Amino acid sequence: MTNLTYLLTDFSRLLFIKKSNIPRAGLGLYTSKKILKGEIIAEYQGKIYSWDKCLERAYDEDKEGYVFYIDKEHCIDAYDYPESLARYANDAEGYYRVKGIKNNSEYITKNGSVFIVATCDINSYSEIFTPYGEQYWEDFEPDDDMD
Repeated sequence: MTNLTYLLTDFSRLLFIKKSNIPRAGLGLYTSKKILKGEIIAEYQGKIYSWDKCLERAYDEDKEGYVFYIDKEHCIDAYDYPESLARYANDAEGYYRVKGIKNNSEYITKNGSVFIVATCDINSYSEIFTPYGEQYWEDFEPDDDMD
């Protein structure tokens, strides 16, 4: 993450949601314009909860799937924020992988906010992929009913 240029560009108008290229991942986040390495793609927005409340919501089947753990005391829950486009970015190195598809961004935390930042140039009309972290996949249990 060294030498990243943090450009405060509003990509939200350039991002769109459609079915992911990752099988069974549901919706994915895409860009309609080329994104350069180091550019901020989106902010992960939602409600900030305490760690205990995050765990409570994560284990409630109706409220799981859109939690970003900031630290051991706080998380951002985007479950009730469908307009938070960052929540639709999938992990290309997750449970269901596709040959040739790799992560092209990463999460960074800056001044209490969480952003997805491009780790390489991303072509227009490409899907945005970002790693969720090992802990996520250790806790993940695949569901046969996932779309």
